[in-house]
Amino acid sequence: MYHTVYQQQNYLNQAFLKNYFLSGIVSLILALSSLSFLKASDYSALSLMNFIFLRYNIFFGLIPTFILVLLSTLKIRLGDTLRCQTRNVLLAQIVYRIIFNSIIITATWFLAIMIVIFLSGYFPIFLKIWAELLLRIVYFEIVILVFGFISAIFFYLTENKILTFLLVFAINCLSFILNINHQASLFYDFLALDFGSIIFSRSLILLGLLFLTDAILNLIIVKKDFL
Repeated sequence: MYHTVYQQQNYLNQAFLKNYFLSGIVSLILALSSLSFLKASDYSALSLMNFIFLRYNIFFGLIPTFILVLLSTLKIRLGDTLRCQTRNVLLAQIVYRIIFNSIIITATWFLAIMIVIFLSGYFPIFLKIWAELLLRIVYFEIVILVFGFISAIFFYLTENKILTFLLVFAINCLSFILNINHQASLFYDFLALDFGSIIFSRSLILLGLLFLTDAILNLIIVKKDFL
Protein backbone atom coordinates (compact mmCIF):
# COMPACT_ATOMS: atom_id res chain seq x y z
CA MET A 1 0.00 0.00 0.00
CA TYR A 2 2.70 2.47 0.99
CA HIS A 3 4.61 1.92 -2.24
CA THR A 4 1.43 2.68 -4.19
CA VAL A 5 0.82 5.82 -2.12
CA TYR A 6 4.40 6.92 -2.81
CA GLN A 7 3.95 6.46 -6.56
CA GLN A 8 0.58 8.18 -6.54
CA GLN A 9 1.86 11.20 -4.61
CA ASN A 10 4.90 11.47 -6.85
CA TYR A 11 2.54 11.67 -9.81
CA LEU A 12 0.38 14.29 -8.06
CA ASN A 13 3.46 16.47 -7.50
CA GLN A 14 3.04 17.62 -11.10
CA ALA A 15 -0.18 19.36 -10.09
CA PHE A 16 1.70 21.35 -7.43
CA LEU A 17 4.69 22.44 -9.49
CA LYS A 18 3.50 26.06 -9.39
CA ASN A 19 3.35 25.96 -5.58
CA TYR A 20 6.85 24.53 -5.30
CA PHE A 21 8.22 26.98 -7.87
CA LEU A 22 6.85 29.93 -5.89
CA SER A 23 8.34 28.57 -2.65
CA GLY A 24 11.69 28.23 -4.42
CA ILE A 25 11.49 31.84 -5.62
CA VAL A 26 10.76 33.00 -2.05
CA SER A 27 13.78 31.05 -0.76
CA LEU A 28 16.01 32.60 -3.42
CA ILE A 29 14.76 36.13 -2.66
CA LEU A 30 15.37 35.62 1.07
CA ALA A 31 18.94 34.47 0.44
CA LEU A 32 19.73 37.31 -1.98
CA SER A 33 18.18 39.90 0.34
CA SER A 34 20.77 38.91 2.95
CA LEU A 35 23.73 39.34 0.60
CA SER A 36 24.26 42.97 1.61
CA PHE A 37 24.49 41.89 5.26
CA LEU A 38 27.17 39.35 4.39
CA LYS A 39 29.22 41.81 2.32
CA ALA A 40 29.11 44.37 5.12
CA SER A 41 30.40 41.85 7.69
CA ASP A 42 33.92 40.77 8.43
CA TYR A 43 35.01 37.42 7.01
CA SER A 44 34.35 35.34 10.12
CA ALA A 45 32.54 32.14 11.04
CA LEU A 46 30.10 34.07 13.24
CA SER A 47 29.15 36.40 10.37
CA LEU A 48 28.52 33.42 8.11
CA MET A 49 26.46 31.67 10.78
CA ASN A 50 24.35 34.79 11.33
CA PHE A 51 23.85 35.13 7.58
CA ILE A 52 22.67 31.55 7.07
CA PHE A 53 20.34 31.65 10.05
CA LEU A 54 18.95 35.17 9.85
CA ARG A 55 16.10 34.79 12.30
CA TYR A 56 13.79 37.33 10.67
CA ASN A 57 14.06 35.61 7.29
CA ILE A 58 13.14 32.30 8.91
CA PHE A 59 10.35 33.82 10.99
CA PHE A 60 8.73 36.00 8.30
CA GLY A 61 9.76 34.00 5.24
CA LEU A 62 10.59 30.31 5.39
CA ILE A 63 8.14 29.05 8.01
CA PRO A 64 5.06 30.98 6.75
CA THR A 65 5.89 29.95 3.16
CA PHE A 66 6.13 26.30 4.21
CA ILE A 67 2.80 26.46 6.04
CA LEU A 68 1.04 28.09 3.07
CA VAL A 69 2.46 25.64 0.51
CA LEU A 70 1.62 22.66 2.72
CA LEU A 71 -1.97 23.80 3.25
CA SER A 72 -2.37 24.33 -0.51
CA THR A 73 -1.31 20.74 -1.20
CA LEU A 74 -3.24 18.88 1.50
CA LYS A 75 -5.96 16.97 -0.34
CA ILE A 76 -8.18 14.15 0.94
CA ARG A 77 -9.04 11.43 -1.59
CA LEU A 78 -11.85 9.39 -0.08
CA GLY A 79 -11.82 7.03 -3.04
CA ASP A 80 -8.42 5.77 -1.93
CA THR A 81 -9.87 4.85 1.45
CA LEU A 82 -12.65 2.83 -0.18
CA ARG A 83 -10.23 1.01 -2.47
CA CYS A 84 -7.73 0.18 0.29
CA GLN A 85 -10.38 -0.42 2.97
CA THR A 86 -8.30 1.51 5.50
CA ARG A 87 -7.78 5.11 6.53
CA ASN A 88 -4.07 4.49 6.92
CA VAL A 89 -3.76 5.45 3.27
CA LEU A 90 -4.99 8.96 4.12
CA LEU A 91 -2.44 9.31 6.89
CA ALA A 92 0.30 8.07 4.55
CA GLN A 93 -0.69 10.69 1.95
CA ILE A 94 -0.64 13.50 4.53
CA VAL A 95 2.71 12.43 5.98
CA TYR A 96 4.14 12.25 2.45
CA ARG A 97 2.98 15.82 1.79
CA ILE A 98 4.50 17.09 5.05
CA ILE A 99 7.86 15.40 4.44
CA PHE A 100 8.03 16.29 0.75
CA ASN A 101 7.14 19.95 1.34
CA SER A 102 9.64 20.24 4.20
CA ILE A 103 12.43 18.83 2.02
CA ILE A 104 11.53 21.16 -0.86
CA ILE A 105 11.54 24.32 1.27
CA THR A 106 14.74 23.39 3.14
CA ALA A 107 16.60 22.20 0.03
CA THR A 108 15.75 25.26 -2.08
CA TRP A 109 16.61 27.59 0.80
CA PHE A 110 19.97 25.89 1.42
CA LEU A 111 20.78 25.81 -2.31
CA ALA A 112 20.13 29.55 -2.53
CA ILE A 113 22.29 30.10 0.57
CA MET A 114 25.14 28.08 -0.97
CA ILE A 115 25.00 30.13 -4.17
CA VAL A 116 25.36 33.33 -2.14
CA ILE A 117 28.24 31.83 -0.12
CA PHE A 118 30.10 30.96 -3.34
CA LEU A 119 29.52 34.43 -4.82
CA SER A 120 30.61 36.24 -1.66
CA GLY A 121 33.87 34.33 -1.14
CA TYR A 122 32.83 32.74 2.17
CA PHE A 123 33.22 29.15 0.99
CA PRO A 124 36.57 28.53 2.78
CA ILE A 125 34.97 29.60 6.06
CA PHE A 126 31.96 27.40 5.30
CA LEU A 127 34.26 24.38 5.00
CA LYS A 128 35.57 25.05 8.51
CA ILE A 129 32.16 25.07 10.20
CA TRP A 130 30.14 22.76 7.93
CA ALA A 131 29.62 20.12 10.65
CA GLU A 132 28.00 22.56 13.08
CA LEU A 133 25.95 24.06 10.27
CA LEU A 134 24.74 20.60 9.28
CA LEU A 135 23.55 19.88 12.84
CA ARG A 136 21.67 23.17 12.95
CA ILE A 137 20.07 22.52 9.55
CA VAL A 138 18.99 19.01 10.58
CA TYR A 139 17.44 20.50 13.73
CA PHE A 140 15.71 23.13 11.60
CA GLU A 141 14.37 20.42 9.29
CA ILE A 142 12.82 18.61 12.27
CA VAL A 143 11.29 21.93 13.38
CA ILE A 144 9.72 22.31 9.93
CA LEU A 145 8.32 18.76 10.16
CA VAL A 146 6.74 19.51 13.54
CA PHE A 147 5.16 22.67 12.13
CA GLY A 148 3.86 20.52 9.29
CA PHE A 149 2.17 18.04 11.61
CA ILE A 150 0.74 20.85 13.74
CA SER A 151 -0.63 22.50 10.58
CA ALA A 152 -2.26 19.23 9.46
CA ILE A 153 -3.77 18.70 12.92
CA PHE A 154 -5.34 22.17 13.02
CA PHE A 155 -6.50 21.91 9.41
CA TYR A 156 -8.35 18.63 9.88
CA LEU A 157 -9.80 19.83 13.17
CA THR A 158 -11.04 23.20 11.89
CA GLU A 159 -11.38 22.49 8.14
CA ASN A 160 -10.36 26.12 7.65
CA LYS A 161 -7.01 26.94 6.01
CA ILE A 162 -6.99 30.61 7.02
CA LEU A 163 -7.67 29.81 10.67
CA THR A 164 -5.08 27.04 10.56
CA PHE A 165 -2.44 29.40 9.21
CA LEU A 166 -3.20 31.99 11.89
CA LEU A 167 -3.03 29.41 14.69
CA VAL A 168 0.25 27.91 13.52
CA PHE A 169 1.76 31.33 12.87
CA ALA A 170 0.77 32.33 16.42
CA ILE A 171 2.83 29.37 17.72
CA ASN A 172 5.65 30.51 15.47
CA CYS A 173 5.39 34.04 16.91
CA LEU A 174 5.43 32.81 20.51
CA SER A 175 8.53 30.72 19.93
CA PHE A 176 10.23 33.60 18.11
CA ILE A 177 9.50 36.04 20.93
CA LEU A 178 10.99 33.61 23.44
CA ASN A 179 14.11 33.34 21.28
CA ILE A 180 14.71 37.07 20.91
CA ASN A 181 14.28 37.39 24.68
CA HIS A 182 16.99 34.76 25.17
CA GLN A 183 14.62 32.15 26.53
CA ALA A 184 14.36 28.47 25.58
CA SER A 185 12.06 28.43 22.56
CA LEU A 186 12.52 24.87 21.21
CA PHE A 187 11.53 25.82 17.65
CA TYR A 188 14.25 28.49 17.37
CA ASP A 189 16.93 26.93 19.53
CA PHE A 190 19.03 26.14 16.44
CA LEU A 191 19.90 29.87 16.55
CA ALA A 192 21.41 29.63 20.03
CA LEU A 193 25.11 30.41 20.35
CA ASP A 194 25.51 27.52 22.80
CA PHE A 195 23.78 25.11 20.44
CA GLY A 196 26.42 22.44 20.99
CA SER A 197 25.63 22.20 24.69
CA ILE A 198 21.84 22.05 24.31
CA ILE A 199 21.43 20.03 21.11
CA PHE A 200 20.99 16.67 22.84
CA SER A 201 18.28 17.73 25.31
CA ARG A 202 16.42 19.94 22.82
CA SER A 203 16.57 17.28 20.10
CA LEU A 204 15.03 14.67 22.39
CA ILE A 205 12.16 17.03 23.25
CA LEU A 206 11.67 17.98 19.61
CA LEU A 207 11.66 14.36 18.43
CA GLY A 208 9.20 13.49 21.20
CA LEU A 209 6.94 16.30 20.00
CA LEU A 210 7.27 15.02 16.43
CA PHE A 211 6.08 11.53 17.40
CA LEU A 212 3.31 13.02 19.57
CA THR A 213 1.92 15.19 16.77
CA ASP A 214 2.09 12.22 14.41
CA ALA A 215 0.05 10.13 16.89
CA ILE A 216 -2.51 12.94 17.33
CA LEU A 217 -2.88 13.33 13.56
CA ASN A 218 -3.35 9.57 13.23
CA LEU A 219 -6.10 9.64 15.86
CA ILE A 220 -7.86 12.54 14.11
CA ILE A 221 -7.79 10.79 10.73
CA VAL A 222 -9.13 7.57 12.23
CA LYS A 223 -11.99 9.27 14.11
CA LYS A 224 -12.94 12.09 11.74
CA ASP A 225 -16.05 11.91 9.57
CA PHE A 226 -14.99 13.16 6.14
CA LEU A 227 -18.41 12.69 4.54
